[in-house]
Amino acid sequence: MTQTPIEIYEDGFNHCSTIHPYQDGVLIAWYSGSTECSDDQSVYIVFINHDTHSEINRSPTRIRIGDKTGNPVLWQNGQDIYILWSKFEDDDTMFSLADRWKYCSIWVQKIDVCDNQILLSKPERIAASNQHLLGRCSVLTFNNTTILPLYDELAGTCVLVDGTTFKELSRFGVGMIQPTLWTKRNKVHALARNFRSTNKKAQYVCSSDINNWSQPVDTNIYNVNNSLCVVSWGRSEIIIWNNGLSRARLTLGLLNKDYSNLSAFPIIVVGVSYGAYPSCTIINNQLHLTFTNYKRRIEYRVYKQSDIRKAYRNSIRFRKPRKGSNSITEKTETEFL
Repeated sequence: MTQTPIEIYEDGFNHCSTIHPYQDGVLIAWYSGSTECSDDQSVYIVFINHDTHSEINRSPTRIRIGDKTGNPVLWQNGQDIYILWSKFEDDDTMFSLADRWKYCSIWVQKIDVCDNQILLSKPERIAASNQHLLGRCSVLTFNNTTILPLYDELAGTCVLVDGTTFKELSRFGVGMIQPTLWTKRNKVHALARNFRSTNKKAQYVCSSDINNWSQPVDTNIYNVNNSLCVVSWGRSEIIIWNNGLSRARLTLGLLNKDYSNLSAFPIIVVGVSYGAYPSCTIINNQLHLTFTNYKRRIEYRVYKQSDIRKAYRNSIRFRKPRKGSNSITEKTETEFL
């Protein structure tokens, strides 16, 4: 599999990355510290210029954002690029690691890059931060509205926020957190982890107007406390997820076309040792992917469309579809990407 060089940040705890195209490169943000939820935890952001970047394992200069910050989200609104991040609003002796994420405020900054240097505006606390919200990575635009998919870990529900006004649009799910969103057939679709579920599978919902959501349905897609990412590419939806009951098989694959019985078809095993919390984007017909490995390093990879096509063909050569099945293995190559 052809890849660009992998950027490695391995100087402590590194987790929960997010990626977004910018100018002639990408912005990548994540959080780092001595341990998760420690007082020295901070968000970091880098700009990788694809025109000048060629050295293997080269770590660009990173910019630190705030104290006790985490869970960054990058997105674009018009011509402007923003970063959203969470900040702990408690003393680290008050709560356990899991509970500390429940007491956060949400902040936002505008990003500019000049001569490959990142410039950030003054941070602003957004209107929705009176709820204790956390972010993930799959921002999208639907009906001319930029949607930030956040979640309220205290209440256990997914929260959609307007990316321009920062006002809450709607909520969905009971026990559902860490959503990933995409659009298809004039609807917004979402997969999310349900921390109250015992089957370790993601749940699926959809909406045609952002306000009224379908009832959550269990899928056949594993989501073992590690998040997942879906991105539309051509006629297909690429999904990055851990294909099993551990974090040891981070996998690139395709969602099937049957949304009433949603499952994923694995194509490429991206990482075999604790790959989690992926974020991806499409740039110039290539898939740009970032994820955390062992919570120690942030990895960045690029997959060409031709390489994914080849891996897809190799994957289905030895899979004979059942008679009458609507499985993804029966789709022609023109329906994929």
